[in-house]
Amino acid sequence: MTHPPELVDVSVLDQLGPLVQCRLRFPRPRLDDVPGEVKSALARLPALGGLEQGQRVAVTAGSRGITGIAPILRAACEYLRTLGVEPVVVSAMGSHGGGTAAGQRDLLRSLGITEEALGGTPVICSAETDIIGHTPDGLAVHADRFTVREVHGVLVVNRVKPHTAFRGPTESGLLKMLAVGLGRQPGATIVHSRGPGSMCAAIRSMAAVSLEKLPVLGGLAILENGYEETAEIVPLMAQEFLSREETLLARARELLPRLPLAAADILVVEQIGKEVSGTGMDTNITGRWGDSDPGPEAGPTPGFRRVVVLDLTPSSHGNATGIGLADFTTDRVVQAMDRRVTYTNCLTSTLIDRARLPLFLPDDRQALAAAVLSLGEVDRGRASLVQIRDTLHLDVIRVSAHVVGKMEPPPGVTVEVEEQPGAFPMGFDAGGRLARLPAPEASG
Repeated sequence: MTHPPELVDVSVLDQLGPLVQCRLRFPRPRLDDVPGEVKSALARLPALGGLEQGQRVAVTAGSRGITGIAPILRAACEYLRTLGVEPVVVSAMGSHGGGTAAGQRDLLRSLGITEEALGGTPVICSAETDIIGHTPDGLAVHADRFTVREVHGVLVVNRVKPHTAFRGPTESGLLKMLAVGLGRQPGATIVHSRGPGSMCAAIRSMAAVSLEKLPVLGGLAILENGYEETAEIVPLMAQEFLSREETLLARARELLPRLPLAAADILVVEQIGKEVSGTGMDTNITGRWGDSDPGPEAGPTPGFRRVVVLDLTPSSHGNATGIGLADFTTDRVVQAMDRRVTYTNCLTSTLIDRARLPLFLPDDRQALAAAVLSLGEVDRGRASLVQIRDTLHLDVIRVSAHVVGKMEPPPGVTVEVEEQPGAFPMGFDAGGRLARLPAPEASG
């Protein structure tokens, strides 16, 4: 095997203390029969009862890695067919997929959203929009042209969760799906051009226009627990979007997984990707907000002196948005990065810092060594390190043994130490690849 050139002194890693593997136990409300819950929720939306036989209904599908999204969409389409209407799934992902119809289709396919998986329901992907109105302060509101011209009703489906670029009474959810998702790249550009401090207000005002101009029948709000499992599916009538989504966001924030350390010297993130977070790695977990820093009003956030990213997920399709919030990464990430897709995403969001390249090293070993060296003159044996798979999967982590007693789990979270101190030294294979954490805990 040809070893990569050694750009930094990797012997500094020998000075680090051992790691301890821990399992985090988060609150775990979850649904046993998700398709059944979808159909039950839709039965509680009165507007669906007013549809006529043969009418076409658009069901939105976004680009985030929502657990079981294909079965959720399939169940929704099956229910609509029982009403005698014709469901179609429309891509609603703003500028993701490079802002192109082909890119959107590829992204949906990677999430399992295909005509076959949806029981024969057509999947419509397009980059074309119509302007359907303007907000009171003059913002143009775009909507997918097919949805505007070819359907009789719209069912909005999305996960409600904290956003990674702004704070507000509503963040990611049904309103954002209307303003940004169905707004395609023009809608995303308009919202992001307002800057992080005004994005929430822009989304709410633009979504209000969409609710007025589009035949929105209602929505399904999905909440997930700390294991990325479906915890709740909540039906919302169109007139409830603006008010009830605030309550659902508060509930989603309670379910968000958290690390039991408020601060550490080094955070090692094994992989980032768009299906993990809109920012590749969730800023609510890393504490790295960059140019979108919401300020002290957002409350305390984690603090890591250095962040190291080792890989880009295959499902991200080269979109390395968020890599700019790391300090160190590897050649693998840079080589896997599709600059066109990444730049399109970050230019649309206006958060260009998220596409900037950190220092990139030939392998994991050197990237971690560089992070240690950058800490300066510290007692390296007392340096604190946290290793996570990604910001969605925090059920198993590794931490420096000497900080185990200092961990402060969030309310409702327990920590089980799986390895005794000294039993898990940092390990690398012959190619300098760091030993990975076990696969996420399976549902069941």
